[in-house]
Amino acid sequence: MPYLVSVKDDIGFKTLCSEGWGYRWRTKIRIKRFERFLQKSVFKNKAEKFVEISNIVYTHSGRVKSLDIISDKRKIAISGINFYHIIGRELGWMAIKSTAFTVSRDNKYIIFDGKGYGHGVGMCQAGADKMGELGYACKDILNHYYEGIKIVKYSYGND
Repeated sequence: MPYLVSVKDDIGFKTLCSEGWGYRWRTKIRIKRFERFLQKSVFKNKAEKFVEISNIVYTHSGRVKSLDIISDKRKIAISGINFYHIIGRELGWMAIKSTAFTVSRDNKYIIFDGKGYGHGVGMCQAGADKMGELGYACKDILNHYYEGIKIVKYSYGND
């Protein structure tokens, strides 16, 4: 749908969602645990060893479109949304909260730094709440998050 796009969540100099708990997040996963996860869910091979994540491609809104998982035997290309879902199912939905993330690593951990909590289209709950606190009406909030919509009165049955 044309109204299901990411919108800039600012009013003036204030980012509306910046007070939400998922605005910025960091997840550190021990490399050995991450490797076991990959062996089970991606490599399907317990002997395959994780080397790195590389070639991360981002969408225009800053979400991971695709990435490569490199093992000691091969390179696996995977979409950002599939990676997000695989990790969510195996390591919990709080492990990576959205596809808006970067990846780094140190000697012990693979580190995901991200922002947002959700799919990247539609309404930020913290931002909508902030707009309400600032005095915006419901229709103004809906029009901010869903550009180009038309709000109409709807009735059921013969009323």
